[in-house]
Amino acid sequence: MSDQGLHPLKYCKYQFMESSELLRERLQKNSFLSGSELDTICCYFHGKRLQKEEALFKKGERFPFIVFAAEGILRSHIYDDEGEEIVKHFISEGDFFSEIDSFEHGKPAAFNITAVTTCRLDLLSRSASDELSELIPKWDSIMKSEAVNAMNTMIRNREFLSLGDSGEKYHYFVHTYPHLARQVPLKYIAAYLQITQSSLSRIRRQSD
Repeated sequence: MSDQGLHPLKYCKYQFMESSELLRERLQKNSFLSGSELDTICCYFHGKRLQKEEALFKKGERFPFIVFAAEGILRSHIYDDEGEEIVKHFISEGDFFSEIDSFEHGKPAAFNITAVTTCRLDLLSRSASDELSELIPKWDSIMKSEAVNAMNTMIRNREFLSLGDSGEKYHYFVHTYPHLARQVPLKYIAAYLQITQSSLSRIRRQSD
């Protein structure tokens, strides 16, 4: 559909919901969308708040949404056979993410997403995304681009875990992600770096 005559409040069934200004800025920065297209897209997202340690979804649940982190930090994690938590990724302000199999195929989630800090999120359901695809043809290419960017970022963020010893991994983490080092509890950093919390505490003392 052409942008001409595109009135977001006419087409959007979700106009009573408010998305974040950061979402609008992110979409505007990374795509060639007009003002009315941005308005239409943003009115399809709805806001959600999570308290610290509140789960967005758990492994085995279905979660057919695209999520934009407008504020706060979350973690993607699983548990090993001994019940120990393994942190796979941290999700920060400005990141898009989704459980792709749940969003695309309605399958149960393969991991957990839990708030590390208080969070403010913008959510887009699969049905709302399908409606946007009909209204704004470029929407599909925007989401594919964001998915590729998110995947590349996750790969880059984990490459260093296979390099160097525990001390080198920790120092790289602190230098590269200072906002995470300041806000994420030590136990989750240890679970992400794949070292014990006692080892990480020792490394930090030696660094002081």
